[in-house]
Order: sequence, then C-alpha cells, then structure tokens
Amino acid sequence: MKSTVRLHIFLPTDENKEKIPPTLETEDEYALEETFSEYFVQSGYGSIRSEGPEIVSGIFEDRPDNIELVSELETECQRLYPEADVLRVRDNNDRDDGPAWEYREDIIIWIGNLSDEIPDIRWQFGENIYGLQKSPAIGTADGTIPLTDGKTLWSVTTEAGSVRWSANLENMTSRNPTLVGETIIIVGKNSLRGYAVEDGTRKFRSSPLVQSQSMGGATSATPMGWYVTSLPKVN
Repeated sequence: MKSTVRLHIFLPTDENKEKIPPTLETEDEYALEETFSEYFVQSGYGSIRSEGPEIVSGIFEDRPDNIELVSELETECQRLYPEADVLRVRDNNDRDDGPAWEYREDIIIWIGNLSDEIPDIRWQFGENIYGLQKSPAIGTADGTIPLTDGKTLWSVTTEAGSVRWSANLENMTSRNPTLVGETIIIVGKNSLRGYAVEDGTRKFRSSPLVQSQSMGGATSATPMGWYVTSLPKVN
C-alpha cells in the first residue's frame, strides 16, 4: 500500500481566534488560500484544529516531489508572514475524520500568532524535526534533549541548542524519542532500540514480542504498540 498524507495549515489568529491577514501590505486577505490552491487541492473535511482557521488538502502520495511542494508552500508562508514563526511537523494519524484508512499521516504547517507577548527565541535547531516532536522528550539530567528527524538521533544541549552527539538510525521512525533512565528509546516499525544518553552508543535492539513473552527485560509489544517496564540486560 502506498504511503499517503494530508497537509494542514494552521493560520495565525488574534485574541478572538480570527484569522490574521498576511503581514505584507502588497498581499490581500486570501493570498495564502490562493497560493495553497496552486500547489494542492483543498478539501472540505479532515480538519484537526479544535478552533481557529485551517486549510486542509486532499490526500496525496508521500513522494519526494510532493514533499518538495510542501517545502515550497512552507517558504511561501514565511514570505507572507515574515514576522511569524513557521513550524512544520508530521503527526501519525489516529483520528477518524472520514476516509482515514486512505492515508497514514498528517503534515502540519503552523504559523505562529503575531504577539508581543511571545518570548524571545533562545535558540533554534536547524534540522527538519517531525513526528511527535510537538511534545519532545523531557531533557536529561546533564542538560540535553534527544531529537530526531526519523533518520538521525541528536543529543542537543538545552542551554545553547548545540549538538553533543548524533547517531544514525538503522530504520526510519516517526515517533518521539523516549527517555528511560540513562537510555533513549527509539521505536521503529519492526524494532525497539536503546541508545546511551551519554554518547549515543546503541545499548540494545529488540524485535516485537507477543504480550506473553519476555526477553531478559520486561519489554513487550501489544496491538496498540510497545510498552517498557524494564530494560533488557546487556552482556
């Protein structure tokens, strides 16, 4: 089955949840909607935002050329709203909003509200982070946070956003890294891997198990996914 996605754009809103028009004086109120239609077909259903304006695309294949169109549209968002933060994330689809079986993921482009109350950005990490990174893992005791783009795992310092170490992942993942003690857990399609917080060395790799089995540590897979109660012992 081909991998398919749907694109959502969350437009910036004021305190009354009304859409803020583009900040460029040369553009009209519906400039982004018109630009969106040049790249993707708009859909009348599939909205995932609880409140506030949202533009939703039809379902399309998760191919490099289509993802490039998403990148171009993201650049247009930044051009139309140069004073706003523009963030792109991927989100595993677990909602029933119509023909949900036809696609597997949502791509979300969020345009930050224009507000003087937004604190200054302390630092930014320049990689294309997606998955469930809207809620990244809590920082470690040594002042770092694990981030991934699905192919590489980074340990980034919370103080300055600098990379302490990086590790290539054998299999793609679209899930958030999880911290268990001194181990970073990465869940892949057919494996569960653990990496050392200190230097990123791989500590173990496990295959999915049925709930009644164990493997030296209480790590199991259920129809809903993985759960970890203790880590496998490493000889």
